[in-house]
Amino acid sequence: MGSQLYHIDVVNTDMDRRVRQTAYPMTRRECEVMASKMTPYTWRKIELVPVPDPIH
Repeated sequence: MGSQLYHIDVVNTDMDRRVRQTAYPMTRRECEVMASKMTPYTWRKIELVPVPDPIH
């Protein structure tokens, strides 16, 4: 068990379209830093999506 990992998804609220912004899972802090650099728009929202833990 380690830290929870996340992806960043950007959701276009006008077209209900979701686009993944990360190529690989990152820590919450890394995602927050990356998301803080994205330009805010009223037509989209930024979501952190938890990555499920692998089954052993």
